[in-house]
Amino acid sequence: MREYTIEELTNKAERMLDFLQKPLPKNDTPDYHDLLIKRLDTLNVAMTQSGEYRTAAEYKIECVIDGEIGDKIGEIMDGKLATSTVNMWIKSKAREWSRLRNAFDRINASSVHQIDAIRSILSWEKAKINL
Repeated sequence: MREYTIEELTNKAERMLDFLQKPLPKNDTPDYHDLLIKRLDTLNVAMTQSGEYRTAAEYKIECVIDGEIGDKIGEIMDGKLATSTVNMWIKSKAREWSRLRNAFDRINASSVHQIDAIRSILSWEKAKINL
């Protein structure tokens, strides 16, 4: 699996969120059905990519945890640092990666909801044609 920088994933998250925030086309728009299907295709890609990017961010969080524990293990073993202090320290070091992981979770969930909404709209349109 490919590794990403925090800047790469931040840019990808911002672009995906910008897309998700755009409204669906109005039903009086020319090529309405084609636009819905195109959006559906894009949402399917976003859903898949957001899973990949979430996994990459989760991996980076684990790397931060491993590195910080490795750096502080002596102080932990000597009793100089309380476990709660170490936990808070690690959380602060992984803050940006955690933010990205959460963003990709939200992107994935929003993609699923929009996919469901478009499928419902297309089913409704099909039912209207059959009437």
